[in-house]
Amino acid sequence: MAQYFTERLEKVFHMIFTSYTQEMAQEGLRQLELIINNQQSPEQTKHQALRNDMTTSLENEIDTKEDALKIANNPESREIADAYALLARIYAGPRFTWEESNFPENNMRTYQCLHDSIRRCSPIGTLQALRINGTITPTVEKDMLISFNDAFHIVYDYAKQGDAFCQYIIGNVFFWRDDDRISLARDMITPPRLSLAKRIQQSLQKGSIQERISTLQGTVSDETLQENATTFAKEWFNKALNNGLAMFQGNLRNIYIDEGDFDNARRVALTAAELGNPTMMLYTGLDCHEHGKFEDAFTWFTKGAALGQAESTAELADYYYHFMIRKNYAA
Repeated sequence: MAQYFTERLEKVFHMIFTSYTQEMAQEGLRQLELIINNQQSPEQTKHQALRNDMTTSLENEIDTKEDALKIANNPESREIADAYALLARIYAGPRFTWEESNFPENNMRTYQCLHDSIRRCSPIGTLQALRINGTITPTVEKDMLISFNDAFHIVYDYAKQGDAFCQYIIGNVFFWRDDDRISLARDMITPPRLSLAKRIQQSLQKGSIQERISTLQGTVSDETLQENATTFAKEWFNKALNNGLAMFQGNLRNIYIDEGDFDNARRVALTAAELGNPTMMLYTGLDCHEHGKFEDAFTWFTKGAALGQAESTAELADYYYHFMIRKNYAA
């Protein structure tokens, strides 16, 4: 199994995104900032200690596209770039991390970190920029040393080799239909062009004249592209979940809910809850309650509340009131 990050970034990633422990996540953020600041000693730093020259010229000039791709393909060479990408995700707010971590939200720092990540040739930073509105300005796009296709190709290769975070990123590319900017992704969801004979045969089975003309021309409908993109998204999100990445599975659960596939939506929530995701503990508890499994619901609300999940705390309080306090009063 290939690993996208360096060893120390991988360790920090798990502290921040998979520990679901606020103290450990905050320590992971501190260590991430130490990496950015090129500090080797674990001295105490504040979250605001990010160095001031983050948008200045790179320490080592990158002269050619070949140089940029060498950096992008080497975890050690791109480590600082990937660290900036992770910092950008943290500062972008709870929808990019987990709400109970209490990370500081800072839009300016998000853009600064993401821009520095892109300029330093981080594939995940380059793709992540598509998720944050206003990131890809004309100036930043001019400074991009690797293309969206380059970034997708590198991340996709790690995803195929089993890196869970890369699998999630690839799933997101298809979920959000970034294929309008990434031709490699568009090629994947576009069916192969049929021969003229097969197109003629299929056109005869269509109802309207417009459908027949489109079939003869080999035009792929938006509905087909969306269906194929959703299939790819589900595939890669499930791979990430099966590899233990539970934090970012809301999109996968929502796909199944939209499709009316509630069994799979329930499976995603339960699996993520068992891996420690506080929000999925809430959803699993609510589902248990809805199906009359009150003891299981109580267990999941208790676990979610212990991790600071506010709605789980409210549900737990309601359980105490209705099942314990009122029962005692009635007695």
